[in-house]
Amino acid sequence: MELNKILHMNVGDGETSYANNSGLQKVIMSKTWSVLDDTLKSMFTENGFLKCMKMADLGCSSGPNTLFLISHIMDTIQDLCKHNNNLNSLPQLEVLLNDLPNNDFNNLFKLLSEFCQNNGKEKLELFVYGVPGSFYDRLFPSNSLHFAYTSCSLHWLSKIPEGVGKNNKENIHVAVTSPPEVLDAYVNQFKMDFSRFLRLRAEEITFGGRMVLVSIGRSSKDPRPFSKDEYAPITILSQTLSDMVAQGLVKEEDLYSFNMPVYTPYPQEIEAIISGDGSFNLDKMEVFHVPCDAQYDDYDDMVFDKFKSGKIVADCVRAFTEPMLASHFGGSINIDGVYDIYAKKLAQHLSKERLSSSLSDTVCCGFVFDSSKSLVKVDKFIWLEEPRKDKLLAEADDGGRNVKKRAKVDKLNCGFNNTDAAIFTRLRTLYCHTIVADDLNEERESILDLAKKFSNEKMKAHG
Repeated sequence: MELNKILHMNVGDGETSYANNSGLQKVIMSKTWSVLDDTLKSMFTENGFLKCMKMADLGCSSGPNTLFLISHIMDTIQDLCKHNNNLNSLPQLEVLLNDLPNNDFNNLFKLLSEFCQNNGKEKLELFVYGVPGSFYDRLFPSNSLHFAYTSCSLHWLSKIPEGVGKNNKENIHVAVTSPPEVLDAYVNQFKMDFSRFLRLRAEEITFGGRMVLVSIGRSSKDPRPFSKDEYAPITILSQTLSDMVAQGLVKEEDLYSFNMPVYTPYPQEIEAIISGDGSFNLDKMEVFHVPCDAQYDDYDDMVFDKFKSGKIVADCVRAFTEPMLASHFGGSINIDGVYDIYAKKLAQHLSKERLSSSLSDTVCCGFVFDSSKSLVKVDKFIWLEEPRKDKLLAEADDGGRNVKKRAKVDKLNCGFNNTDAAIFTRLRTLYCHTIVADDLNEERESILDLAKKFSNEKMKAHG
């Protein structure tokens, strides 16, 4: 299964499209607005207002939620400018929309065209570009982004974990009945993918930039029980396909060889990967729950109807699973029939949960990253600090009293003036000379202060 060719949401704006069945994702996004607003405020407070803020929406998909994000960020920036009496010189906003090549960019840009026409003159100028490709690959030039955002995307893996194959019979993801080797394969694949994601974004985000990640997760440390308790919709889809095998409607070998590249991490699992990788500093983490049948912010006031809720969840899941099912099972499966049965099973499941007061919500995690606290980045100059410092000390021949830190400095081609050169020379001197371990923190602060000064001047100069 070549995921880059088949992994996409349902296209267009029809009844089963992602554009019309992504209300849950919108609710999840709206739950993180306060985190997003605080992050932008912190970035502008520390770095000042740029001539042009460059941001990326990673895993943007193809529906109105992309516009929902852009509109909110535009309003937030304008409010910050108003608060700082800066309305006469609003920054420009450059938005880079990224998703896999088979994403329905055509539908997305149709929506964007209408959005831009309705964007009043009182708002900041908006420039939008499409960037097809996997966010597990390099997407942008070095130090080119001020802000990166992704929501409901990082649970998608770069590939089906090796060794899963037919070892995960009757399951299509990590489930309570999955054998240990399947669990290990999914855990290891997520660790490799997420670590790579962080390293690549660290190259692309400028010093002082920020990144906000919103991920679907789980509250149980063991991934297997969550498939029954916390992410039941996928388990029930597995059961639907298994029932259809028993009825002769689906081939058994087709089901046994079908696995989804999905893994929902435990929050502390993500923290451990971030700490071990060292590319970013984690500023903030929030965990929140959203009912799987939520469609609007006022979902708490909705009157429960099991058939309506079952249809809502089935349509939402269909929007992101149908392309995979159609590709794997081909013409041997009745797609409409699958999701009709699936909706009925979901209705019964949700009704039982209501009666037992044990609703299985979607667990979500919001993460905020600050590049200036773990990376010193001056164009192509990179100094990695915590937690690498402890490793350097431990590896020192003389027991950690003296540590020779070597710079990773490439040839710079960004047209330094005399001030730039003086600052950079000081940075390089501090970085490369032999440092006594007891004075490391003081030297580190000197480097951070100078790097921030340098980076702010460069960002303002280049917009």
